[in-house]
Amino acid sequence: MVRQKRFTDFLASPPRGWAGIISLLGFGIVGSLVAGLITLVAGTSAWQLILWAMSILAVIWAAFVVWRRTKPLVLVPEDQRPSKHRGLIVLVGTGRPGEDPMQQSAGIAITYHQPVLQTCWLIATAGEGGSLPVAQKLEEQSRAAGIQPHVLAVADPFSVQETYELVERIYREDVPKANLAEDQVIADFTGGVKPMSAGMILACGETRSMQYMYGRKEGIASIPRLIEFQPRRGQS
Repeated sequence: MVRQKRFTDFLASPPRGWAGIISLLGFGIVGSLVAGLITLVAGTSAWQLILWAMSILAVIWAAFVVWRRTKPLVLVPEDQRPSKHRGLIVLVGTGRPGEDPMQQSAGIAITYHQPVLQTCWLIATAGEGGSLPVAQKLEEQSRAAGIQPHVLAVADPFSVQETYELVERIYREDVPKANLAEDQVIADFTGGVKPMSAGMILACGETRSMQYMYGRKEGIASIPRLIEFQPRRGQS
């Protein structure tokens, strides 16, 4: 019973990459060889037909695995995704070593809102080991895509207050200068450290649009999810 369970688990979720594909194709090849051997020894039989059928199914299943592995899984339903905005305020993290900035959460957020996106504010962290170099690369790539980028930095990424005040200033001063209304701008708090995310969320509150990039794992598409909340004050 244990062996049967392991085999069915393998069929339901074979190893990723070529290992799983080769394994499934191997079942088909072995089945074909056994069916051919039975034909040589005993002629055509019901067992031969069954083995041929199993071989064909194994090949079909292998083709399905290839399709499933190349098509990323989307976990955010369309009705939970934000509409494309003309303005984007996004926290920029340091990303993974050697990673293209457009492939990290901030870059994917920018790509998502194209071609509607006109202006973006990239909030990075200053100092040694900060994300300012990444934000500057995003600035170059955004400008090349016809977007007007603005790079800003916080001195202390662990200060909730500093990020809060910076996001407030962007909405109060910079958004009107860009000829945008607040409801045309969305804030993405995926990148950066958690205190920066907290500062951005507090600045946005219940009236300003927010999003969070969900996914960004192997086989899973990175898609923004619209974040909304209603604070309950004075309730026990």
